[in-house]
Amino acid sequence: MSVEPSVASRYKIFLLFALLLPHPVGARSNASIRAFNEGVKYFNAKEFNAAIPRFDEAISEDSEFAEAVFARGACRYYLKSLDGALVDLNQALRLKPDYLDARALRGAVNYESDHWDDALEDFNAVLKNNPHDAQALLGRAVIFLKRDNRAGAAQDFRGFLSVRPNDPLAPKVRQLLASMKKAPGEPMFGGKNPAEEGSSDSSGPTHHAHRPLSTEDLNRLADSLLNNPLSESYSRHVIRGENVQSVGDIHDAPSL
Repeated sequence: MSVEPSVASRYKIFLLFALLLPHPVGARSNASIRAFNEGVKYFNAKEFNAAIPRFDEAISEDSEFAEAVFARGACRYYLKSLDGALVDLNQALRLKPDYLDARALRGAVNYESDHWDDALEDFNAVLKNNPHDAQALLGRAVIFLKRDNRAGAAQDFRGFLSVRPNDPLAPKVRQLLASMKKAPGEPMFGGKNPAEEGSSDSSGPTHHAHRPLSTEDLNRLADSLLNNPLSESYSRHVIRGENVQSVGDIHDAPSL
């Protein structure tokens, strides 16, 4: 004859199964969230050396906190510690393979580290999922230009301008486009003068034609676009931090 388990026994069995089940994805402790948000404040104030220990603490509390690992990598990128940034971004992507912000920033790090093939792979992966990602468009355009794929570069530069017509880098991009002619007097790719596109932006009048640049000048100007894109073009889209109603309830992932 079977004996029905007591309420206490059933509770013990339930508790055992609850402990064995994995924790919900994205669940964070109060300590890790608090440290992360403190790091965000320092990051947004551009106090990157002060932000890193806060992100260290958040990661120490929660080793799977991909956003904190990414944020620490972004700090290291700003501080020109490219090797350290690459380690963090690789780790963030292991934790969160579809983390497009981390992939786009890794592309910039790979470019600055002269790993152009890796950078191009990162930018392509981002643009496959988000064709309007400004950083990936800009990064891929620069690589195309440096590799003398001017048609591809022109298309991506125009894509960047369509996404961010008033970006601080837009005048430089328009200057590049206006200079990318097959020969003096020939029309640019696509026919329309990009210097006339979006000429009402806050950077001032750009409707006049730029003189064509030499290949050396083109490369120098292209390099300046990716020397530190976050400091010029992306500083307005800073890490937002986490709006947390309760532990584990993350509404906004950090983004650059």
